[in-house]
Amino acid sequence: MNMCFACGSVVAARRVFDERQARDVVAWTGMVSGYVDSRMYLKAIEVFQEMRVADDLVWPNVASVVSVASACAGLGSLEYAEGLHAYVEKVGMEEELIVRNTFMDGDDFRAGFTWSSHAGLVDEGINIFSSMESKYSVSPDIKHYGCMVDLFIRAGLISRAYEFISTMPFEPNLAILGALLSACSINNELEIGN
Repeated sequence: MNMCFACGSVVAARRVFDERQARDVVAWTGMVSGYVDSRMYLKAIEVFQEMRVADDLVWPNVASVVSVASACAGLGSLEYAEGLHAYVEKVGMEEELIVRNTFMDGDDFRAGFTWSSHAGLVDEGINIFSSMESKYSVSPDIKHYGCMVDLFIRAGLISRAYEFISTMPFEPNLAILGALLSACSINNELEIGN
C-alpha cells in the first residue's frame, strides 16, 4: 500500500488494502495516512470511520488519531474536528495524546494547532506551542504564531490574540494582522482594531 501511495496510485493502494484478508491497526492507519499524504482528506476520514466500525479486534491508536487529525486540519472542518475530539474523549485517549504530544515537526505542530483551533481546545493548543522549544527544540516560525492567533480568535479571545501578537519575536505578517482586524470588526472590538 505504501509503495502505491508513494507512486501516486491511490486506487491501487485501496485495492491492495481491500484484498487483504486481515486488516490490523497498522494497515488501517496506513490507509488513513496515505490518503492524508495524497491530500485526500475526506477519504482519510472515511477510512478512519470504517475502521471504527469494521472489526471489534481493531481499534484506532494514537497514530491513527494523529493521522485523522491532520485530515481534519487539511479540510479545515470544525465538524470533523469536534467529532474526532468527542471520539478521543469517549475512548479515553485525550491524556495520552496530550502527554505524548505527538505533533513533533513543524508541519505536524501546525496540524496540532489547527486541530485544537477547530475543536475549541485552547489549552491544548497553548500546551503544544509551549512544548515546541522546551521539549522538541523546534523554534516556532511565523506560521506557528499565526496558528496560535487563529486559535485565540476562533475561541473569541480577541484581546488574548492581540497580546500574543504583541509578544511575537518578529513583526506580524499581513495574514496575522488581517485575521486580527477581521475578528475585531466581527466582534465589535474597535479599540483593539485601532
